Amino acid sequence: MRDINHFIDGAAFTGASGRFGDVMNPNTGEVQARVQLASVAEMDRAVQAAQN
Repeated sequence: MRDINHFIDGAAFTGASGRFGDVMNPNTGEVQARVQLASVAEMDRAVQAAQN
C-alpha cells in the first residue's frame, strides 16, 4: 500500500506523528493509500511556509 507523505515548502518528508488516515475509493470502499496525519509542529511549519 502506498503511503502519502507531507509536502511543505517545496519538499516532501516523512512526518513525525506516526499516525495515518486511510484514503478510500468511494466507489469500491477499498483503501487505496494511507496519508500521514500532521503533528502540531508540522502544521505550524506549513502555515509559516505559506505566509512567506
